[in-house]
Parts: sequence; structure tokens; C-alpha cells
Amino acid sequence: QESGKSGALFWFTGDRKYILKTIERCEVTKLIAMLEDYGDHLEFNESSLLSRYYAVYSFSYNDEEFLVVAMNNVFQTGVKLNFVYDLKGTTEDRYV
Repeated sequence: QESGKSGALFWFTGDRKYILKTIERCEVTKLIAMLEDYGDHLEFNESSLLSRYYAVYSFSYNDEEFLVVAMNNVFQTGVKLNFVYDLKGTTEDRYV
């Protein structure tokens, strides 16, 4: 399923516990750069609602490279959610 302005594609496992999401190479670079601090944060904040990234895969189809990240679905926690906010990382082309 395509979602949002980025055009990223999302796939959910049958039980909806895990997500595969297409990402850009620059996002992989940023993820790798923050990996140590991210891991430390999750180690000391086990109940954090941040996504858990499990793997990044690269594959080619018709000579085009695709990058996919595997992560948990933070909305499948078993906790009743009263509010869900869609936080954006940029103010570019965002109007209220």
C-alpha cells in the first residue's frame, strides 16, 4: 500500500505485527549513523514506543534497486490508544 507524500510502499504481515517499508539510500545512511545511540536508547528505555528496526534489505528488479526496512508495527502493542498523532519531520509544503 502506498502511503503519504514520500510515496513509500508498506507491506504488513498477516498478523500486522511487522511492517516492510521502502526507503531511500539517504535514509539508510541516517539510520546507520544513529544506530548506536538508537540502540542505547532502546536498551535503557525498553517500554519506548519508537519503532524497532530489525533489518534493511536491498534487492533489484528490472535493473532498479529497492531498499526495504523491516520493523515492528507500533500500533500492535496490545495497549489501548486514546490518540494517534502523525508527526512530520519537515515543515516543507505543510499547511494548517
